[in-house]
Amino acid sequence: MEYSKDRLQTGLMNELKDFGEVMVFKDGYVLTLLMKLNNIKAKNVFEIFNIVTKFFKDKEIIEIAKNDDEYLLLVLKSSK
Repeated sequence: MEYSKDRLQTGLMNELKDFGEVMVFKDGYVLTLLMKLNNIKAKNVFEIFNIVTKFFKDKEIIEIAKNDDEYLLLVLKSSK
């Protein structure tokens, strides 16, 4: 089932809210997500990656970067 871009983004934000604050979200050919996390454990980073790729199946990973404090940057690009 296809969802509108706004509904897709709202669903994604709802799933990510338990992990922390979404500070930047831009979706186009390249998707960029910057979050300030409540807990930077590797398990949480993996779960966030799985959630984002579930919503954007046509994107492939470019980079996942996190610092030791609390920030996560996820960058995906369109595979088409």
